[in-house]
Amino acid sequence: MCSSSRVKLKAWDLDSVPLLPDSEPNTSNFEDGEPGASTRLLLATRLAMHIGRILGALPRCNSQRLSDNTRLQDKCAPLLPSAPTQALSTQVPGFAWAQSSLHLESTTAALNKTVSRTSASLARKESELNEFLDEHRRTMRLVEKQKRMLESFQQEIAECDARIGTLEAELQLAHKEIVNIGDKSIKSIV
Repeated sequence: MCSSSRVKLKAWDLDSVPLLPDSEPNTSNFEDGEPGASTRLLLATRLAMHIGRILGALPRCNSQRLSDNTRLQDKCAPLLPSAPTQALSTQVPGFAWAQSSLHLESTTAALNKTVSRTSASLARKESELNEFLDEHRRTMRLVEKQKRMLESFQQEIAECDARIGTLEAELQLAHKEIVNIGDKSIKSIV
């Protein structure tokens, strides 16, 4: 069952806790039991958040409790998020920038990995291409060497053909001389 007794909060009244203006110095020390400006802001914010959570958990037993809850919620509304599902980027200062920075860092890391893999692949392809070009150059040198050897053989063959032709001509002259000598010998005998 719901209790009708009111809970007395041992804290400063929210109306007497001013928010920290830009011109007020950021003091956090207690003097004579009174908190500094930033401490009052922190306490008020925390107190408002606790009240909001408590009010959200309490059952609405009667119209008086509902009216009290409404007034307290209206008083705490400027210090609480506008909706339970409000994005952190609007609740936490700098969260959107940090989120964008993390996204940029992750994207940059992914791009760096892609560039690294692509560079490694290109390096391997370049090495394979250089090996192929070296092999091609070696093959072309071997082909040129074989071509020079073939040309040399062809020249030697041509020289041999010319020598054979000369020998054939000399052989024919020698044969004619032998025939002439034979004819002369036969005639002298007769």
